[in-house]
Amino acid sequence: MGNIEIVSAFQRAWDLFKIDPLRTLVAFLVVAAIAMTVFLGPIALAGFFVYLRKLARNENPDVVVVLEPFSDFRRFFLGGIIWLVAQVLVIFLYNWLGIFSTLLSIAITALMLPYMPILTYTGKEGYDALMDCIAFFKVRWPMAVSVAVAINLLNWLGSIPMFLGLIITLPLSWILIYVCYEQVYGLDDSGMVCRDE
Repeated sequence: MGNIEIVSAFQRAWDLFKIDPLRTLVAFLVVAAIAMTVFLGPIALAGFFVYLRKLARNENPDVVVVLEPFSDFRRFFLGGIIWLVAQVLVIFLYNWLGIFSTLLSIAITALMLPYMPILTYTGKEGYDALMDCIAFFKVRWPMAVSVAVAINLLNWLGSIPMFLGLIITLPLSWILIYVCYEQVYGLDDSGMVCRDE
């Protein structure tokens, strides 16, 4: 299992975005439109990770690859429910607990950081992906928290200019999650966490 180098991760994320920014934005907007249905959001997000993996491998992906996870609907839907519960928990805590909620939401974001890539690339079910996230967090929690803080700051900065910056910072933050996964597990998942069963 590798380490996350935050500066090089940001650079790699930007380099991936620059390969084809218009197509990447269109892919992200397709995912965002599907995500408005809430329960299909995690499946669409997995599709964005499929797109990013192909982009990273210089495969020149078409936007329709974001629909590939729908072919394994049950696994992504059930796995997506776990991810949605974590997101709702973050939103609920953020609105309910004040400053303590910010710290707790960063911790939850850090814990769930590799969840969607693990679910997308390994073929694991939601529970197993969650257990891998916990195993990752136990070993690499300082890195995960640093990335979660960086992603929150990135999106906060993107929201300042009347939310227009989010058009760039939201896809960039998901690309950053992909790059961090790539740094930790490798482009071929060779560094996958092995946990005791």
